[in-house]
Amino acid sequence: MMTTFHKNYIPNRIVSFTKGAPDIIISRCNAIYLNGEIKPLTNKLREEILNINNQFSKKSLKSSSFRF
Repeated sequence: MMTTFHKNYIPNRIVSFTKGAPDIIISRCNAIYLNGEIKPLTNKLREEILNINNQFSKKSLKSSSFRF
């Protein structure tokens, strides 16, 4: 994983962005930015994301996740 910090990305705030393996990043998240909205990251949605990631892996495709 790698995290960077950005001052004033949002006015008067410090924001961190983390990238890394999807299974690790998703295990540390409780919300998701989806279709322009922040929504709770449910266990069902978590499973869906990880299943898609597994399908990518089977095709030798790599994926990274980002969180903020």
